[in-house]
Amino acid sequence: MSHTHHHHDHDSKFFIPQDCGYSDKAVRLAENPINFGRMDNAHGVAENTGTCGESLAIYFTVDDDGIIDAIQFYTEGCIATRACGCAATILATHRSLDYAAKICERDMLEFLEQFPDDHHHCIMLAVGALHDAVASARHSAAEPGA
Repeated sequence: MSHTHHHHDHDSKFFIPQDCGYSDKAVRLAENPINFGRMDNAHGVAENTGTCGESLAIYFTVDDDGIIDAIQFYTEGCIATRACGCAATILATHRSLDYAAKICERDMLEFLEQFPDDHHHCIMLAVGALHDAVASARHSAAEPGA
């Protein structure tokens, strides 16, 4: 009899095996993501689809000084996409649009600590969505009354 364990009885909806290439921090972000949800009346919004076919949306509002004061992400994707979406929002919150536009794959990897190589496209998906949301915020700011 082979020893394959099926974790249907696990408390967590997202059971993540040990030694899966994710840091504990990345696992925590995926299982209990802060900033998860959709946002109405966002100044910046983008929804991107990655090479894996998963979609990730990022929404944020900007205060009068051009600082991101509230940010959310939404995905129905896998653990990797959830962790990356969450990480991108944490890195960008309370930052200027210029700062958010410069957040890159390396920043994400440093924040996530350890991430499986085969899911780096999820990092790029989150970074791309964040950058596109920044572009959309700049576009709407350039068109008063829009």
